[in-house]
Amino acid sequence: MKKAYLIISFLFCLTTIYAQSKMSLILKDLDGDSKTDSIYIENSAVVCCLSSQGYKRIIGPEVYNNENSFPKSSLSEWEQGFGLDENDMRYGFSYGYTYDSLAKRIRLIAQSHYSYGNAFNDGSGEGGLNLLTGEYQGHWHYYDQVRDTLISVSVNEVIPVPPIYFDGEHTWDYIDEEAALIEKQQSITRAEIDGAVPRTSKWLSQEDKDRSEWFNKIAEEHELEYFFIRLTSTKSINDKYAEFESIQVFEKKSRKFIQELIIRDYQYPWIDLCIRTGDYNFDRWQDFSLYGLFPDDEKWSIYFLHDSVKQVFFESDLNTIEDCNNTNKKANKD
Repeated sequence: MKKAYLIISFLFCLTTIYAQSKMSLILKDLDGDSKTDSIYIENSAVVCCLSSQGYKRIIGPEVYNNENSFPKSSLSEWEQGFGLDENDMRYGFSYGYTYDSLAKRIRLIAQSHYSYGNAFNDGSGEGGLNLLTGEYQGHWHYYDQVRDTLISVSVNEVIPVPPIYFDGEHTWDYIDEEAALIEKQQSITRAEIDGAVPRTSKWLSQEDKDRSEWFNKIAEEHELEYFFIRLTSTKSINDKYAEFESIQVFEKKSRKFIQELIIRDYQYPWIDLCIRTGDYNFDRWQDFSLYGLFPDDEKWSIYFLHDSVKQVFFESDLNTIEDCNNTNKKANKD
């Protein structure tokens, strides 16, 4: 009787599938009991029917199921499970699922995405996360406006991930963690490419100030515990405020040039700027933060953390609002 009930349930499940139009279907033994299970797209969701669970419909992630528009969703068969692919015109995502015999649930074990970036391929690349180990690998590109070229960045890190199941959270949003890792590697890559020579060694002079126009001149110098940094700025004669271009980092004892962090990308007119220091990531190395006052009286900060392995600084995704005081700014040189 029980066997007959399972057969009827399975046939009902298949009937439901074929009654729908424009869908993907996978028939395979997913739960390892030597009986055929089904995975299919129904309306706007992925559905699984497992023999070990009486072919009960298990509703998974929502998908795009309109063949006349993007993104487009489809299923793919894996050796140990199945995949869900979502592709748009310039980006896409893939998810890999398998059956967890201990939890008796379908588990997400892999997730990846790709992008073609903008017209300059800025932001193009691909990255993937192993949700069993937390290992992330990515290969991305960013457009360097200074050099007018596309720079490659490779990331290999670990992102802690809890178990994610097909009938629960469906997917894992690690975009913020990924963006922070890419930004960190971009800063390191810029430092490696810049080599031993900063882009400028010219100080902002009184003549420049009187003329109210200059390009990429060193405006300020600040001392840290083991390093000193210089801020460069640019000002057009038609602009009311100068824009800071970059942060040059030097080793204090040897005065060796370490790296140059580009901050011009923010394109904000800073009225005032100050530096604060602290061990922001608790690794016993001094980090620094850049605090600025904007024309609308808003105060904003950018944190730069020290990588003790590669001995360079990278931009963090931390930000806060603070007052500019208690700085260790040195007098400008004319």
